Amino acid sequence: MYQATGGQMAAVVGLTKEQVEKVLEENNLTEIDIANLNTPTQIVIAGYSEDIQKASEAFTNHPNCFMYKVLNVSGAFHSRYMQPAMEEFTEYLKQFTFQDLRIPVISNTYARPYSNSEIMETLSKQLVSSVQWTDSVRYLLMKDIQDIISVGPGRVVQGMVNSIIREAEPMSIEEANVIPTIENPLWNRITSSEKNRRSYLVMNRLIKIQMRYYQRCSVILNLKRNII
Repeated sequence: MYQATGGQMAAVVGLTKEQVEKVLEENNLTEIDIANLNTPTQIVIAGYSEDIQKASEAFTNHPNCFMYKVLNVSGAFHSRYMQPAMEEFTEYLKQFTFQDLRIPVISNTYARPYSNSEIMETLSKQLVSSVQWTDSVRYLLMKDIQDIISVGPGRVVQGMVNSIIREAEPMSIEEANVIPTIENPLWNRITSSEKNRRSYLVMNRLIKIQMRYYQRCSVILNLKRNII
């Protein structure tokens, strides 16, 4: 994953998810995916570096956008461009046996608790799916969770939680009962032949995944296995 060259990400502040999708569609930026839904009006996009750079003008010209910041990351994470990484990570996870969770864990992929029968699949899918942080917090609010504590240094995550509480409503029971899809609507509008061509380009750009990532995953998984 660390050698996912050619990819980049950018934060769009001030626009909702629907507004970001509209800007991408109207400017034919269909090779860019929504990677993170940090707050209702803080969205991170991911794609090829040239596309992320090209998108700057489209977003900064929008009256509601008050910041477009290219992030200092090494790849287009949480997007379709991580498909090769997801496939290799899936194979890596097959060597582990996952026991049923004792404590509910909200997945980045669906903003719902992990299903014991789909732990491996959900872990893999999060590599190519948007991080549903806003809806994850909304789900907790629906469950009447009052104290949300950020573990680790800095206050970025806590700041996002506070923004979500201010800007969004708790998830409704009806909404929580519907598992969201993770498909990219812009990607779905591209023809099959064009998808194959772009997937071929992606495979060439993302041909290797550094073993450091797997080694760290192995340490984490082994720790969890020993704890369980």
